[in-house]
Amino acid sequence: MKYFIAGNVSTRLCRLLKFLRDKKLYFFTAIGVISLLHSKTYAQNISLSEKNENLEEIFKKIEKQSDYVFIFNTISLSKSKPVTIKIKNANILQVLDKCFKNQPLTYTIVKKTIIIKEREIKVNGFLPEEAIVVYGTVTDEKDNPFSGVQVSIKNTGILTLTDENGYYKIVLSDKNSIIAFDILGYNKQEFSITDNYNLDVKLVPELKVLEEILVLGYGEINKRDLTGAIAAVSIKDLVKAPVKSFDDALAGRIAGVQVTSPDGQPGAPAKILIRGGNSVTQDNSPLYVIDGFPMEDYNLNAINPADIEAIEVLKDASSTAIYGARGANGVIIINTKKGFNGKPVFAFSNYYGIQKNTFDIDLMNPYEFVKYQIELDSATASDLYFTDGKNLESYRNKKGINWQDQLFRSAAMRNHHLSIRGGNKDSKYAISGSVFKQDGIVIASGFDRYQGRVVLDQNLSPKIKIGLNSNFSSFKSYGTPFTGSRTTHLNLLINAWQYRPIAGDLSLDKLLSDAQDPAVISATNY
Repeated sequence: MKYFIAGNVSTRLCRLLKFLRDKKLYFFTAIGVISLLHSKTYAQNISLSEKNENLEEIFKKIEKQSDYVFIFNTISLSKSKPVTIKIKNANILQVLDKCFKNQPLTYTIVKKTIIIKEREIKVNGFLPEEAIVVYGTVTDEKDNPFSGVQVSIKNTGILTLTDENGYYKIVLSDKNSIIAFDILGYNKQEFSITDNYNLDVKLVPELKVLEEILVLGYGEINKRDLTGAIAAVSIKDLVKAPVKSFDDALAGRIAGVQVTSPDGQPGAPAKILIRGGNSVTQDNSPLYVIDGFPMEDYNLNAINPADIEAIEVLKDASSTAIYGARGANGVIIINTKKGFNGKPVFAFSNYYGIQKNTFDIDLMNPYEFVKYQIELDSATASDLYFTDGKNLESYRNKKGINWQDQLFRSAAMRNHHLSIRGGNKDSKYAISGSVFKQDGIVIASGFDRYQGRVVLDQNLSPKIKIGLNSNFSSFKSYGTPFTGSRTTHLNLLINAWQYRPIAGDLSLDKLLSDAQDPAVISATNY
């Protein structure tokens, strides 16, 4: 065999085959070819120099120098002895023989996989069945890799956890074993093993979790032991509402939380009351806690609803115990979306809508208005409306101006949002940007917002973590205020409703185009 392997293999092989053919030793030729192929299969040069090293670390170094992968049970591997080895340019079999010398373990090579197991003890002259390796990937309800899931063999102490990619491997000693997949907040799933040892599992969230841990301002508590009033908002339903900010979408979703809009001005913040107002003269707005930072008088237009991960509302006195007097009006806790361990996920959403006034106030027609003016001030009304031989009946079928038609319009609203999230075990990121434009249903009014977020998390070491959470917003609200402050004199809608629908001696176009009504000014200018 030494002569057969050394030198040029092809040339030597031909000579050897010719020699054996002449000697009619075909049987030995077949053995020689098989031996050559076998030796080439394991001919990967591996060098190790370790002293009192554990087997797991040696396996890692072998994997770095070869194409082989080790599968083992940590409980069984803990029974191994430290290994001292010094070997150079050896094949995998030579290395493994030295590593497993005087060890309570043995190995089996299946293609490029090395399966480690305990040395089997014969019982009545028979060996137990060969070990079975089950492997696969665990994902969550959104098909994202699920790390940290406990994979165990039922009624045994054998278990493992999925890695950062949701991958797992576990060794069974009995084909009739049952594998269980379990993690807090998700339904436990169990599977019997068939002939298919590649088992991929998708976990589904548990709808009612009494033992779920809630993270509050002062610590953690089991959900069933929680006595405070806490309400959560379904983000899935919230993002379906075409609104500029999340406060507009809260209306009617949480018991005890009242959301009202002071007027229809585009960009005007909603007024939120949690279980009624506590003060007659002071502000009753709740405290907002965004990603752990308490904020008062926060402009909610700065956050795009698509960037929110979860919203919780603290409605009772427990919020005061956590946040002090600032939480007396309740607390709204907002957690925004962060990066995660996995491949980058791009998301783009947009919508376009039309807004319009659905109800008009029933106003006086020209006949009714002139009749009212005569009853109110007959002298002034006669000078304005009863000229050129006109009387009250002249206005019965006369066309007038409905100022609501001149004030209101069908207005467009559009939103565009683009985000990317992802990362790995140590670095996670979330970047997003959005453009929101809303034209008011009142002419010459609207709201524009340009917003962007950058969230970075970096693990420098197991004990040191740094991060960046920034939100950039630029928004503008324009147009005449719809309502006056403590007076109806500056109320745009009231002025439109009470303005006269008829021009008298003036044409309707003149009444529409002039900034002021000259007839009214001259009649009341004393």
